[in-house]
Amino acid sequence: MKTSNRKYKVKTVNHRIPPKKALCVINNSKVINQELKPYLSEQEMIKKISKDIFLTNSDTILLEKFLKKNSYFRFSIYVKLMKNIDKVTILDVIETYKLDSFIRNQLHYFVNQIEIFWKKSLSDNMCVSYEETSIFPKNQCYLDKNIYSDLKWAEDIIGHFNSFFYSNQSPTFKHHHIKKNHCLPIWALFEEITFGSLTTFINQLNTEYYNNWVMSCYDNPKYKKAIRSWANVIRAYRNKIAHHSRIYAFKVTDAPTIIKNDSKSYFPENNLKETQKLYLYGGLYVIKHLLIYEDSMTQTLWNKFLIDLEKKIDKIPSLEKSNYGFPENWRNKLKIMIV
Repeated sequence: MKTSNRKYKVKTVNHRIPPKKALCVINNSKVINQELKPYLSEQEMIKKISKDIFLTNSDTILLEKFLKKNSYFRFSIYVKLMKNIDKVTILDVIETYKLDSFIRNQLHYFVNQIEIFWKKSLSDNMCVSYEETSIFPKNQCYLDKNIYSDLKWAEDIIGHFNSFFYSNQSPTFKHHHIKKNHCLPIWALFEEITFGSLTTFINQLNTEYYNNWVMSCYDNPKYKKAIRSWANVIRAYRNKIAHHSRIYAFKVTDAPTIIKNDSKSYFPENNLKETQKLYLYGGLYVIKHLLIYEDSMTQTLWNKFLIDLEKKIDKIPSLEKSNYGFPENWRNKLKIMIV
């Protein structure tokens, strides 16, 4: 009998051992005979660029200085996108590259404002609207699968929160591990999670909690239909900002919802609407509509950013504004009327 039990236990344990996974490694291109682009010296980079864009002696000097501080890999996509523009110069390409840096730096402030507000308002609103049960307290409502619109997503999100709580070494999390017996309130969780995780939480909230939150922030029923798509747009630009990535000619994967009454005023050429809203113009449309509910100082900074952006764009002769999605008179369309 003992022997039988022992065999049964061994068998059960063996069934719980996960299969071994193949180790993921970066392949050695020589071993597998895979061709990769070779390393180029700065002079070789300049020679390659000169095949696409005519360079004067002064252009070459300018480009040499630029490439000492900036990655050719990061810059080369701008050359590729602009090389066929009539009368384009290398200065135009460099200034477009710098323009993207300016846009990212400016948007960083506004996107941060939105992220901080959403994290605070969402945790507040969930605690107010959630009815505490015998199982879940208000301050840990995120553990209740019933607040989500889909059971599978609920399990995935809660599982992600658990993994994040135990893998992150923030002082806040350490405090709740040591002093609070591994219990974590929603506001402490939201302060630490990424904007991507926050966006996923927003997208998977059930309709009741989602609508309550949107209306508590913006008091506009039209925003209820739009915020989920807007969150995805903000997320895309948040990632661009964090990784110093290209904005010029970048299109978001998920198109922002345009409020019905806005279509004619923001997209006068209706046939271009579906394209324009995927570019920067669509992102700025989203940010403007969220900043309408911010304080006048933030709105003033936004309007100044638009003025400065327009000036910088006008100084680049060969810049194709369509690669930012801008229609005519775009600045006035995006300006916030401060009352």
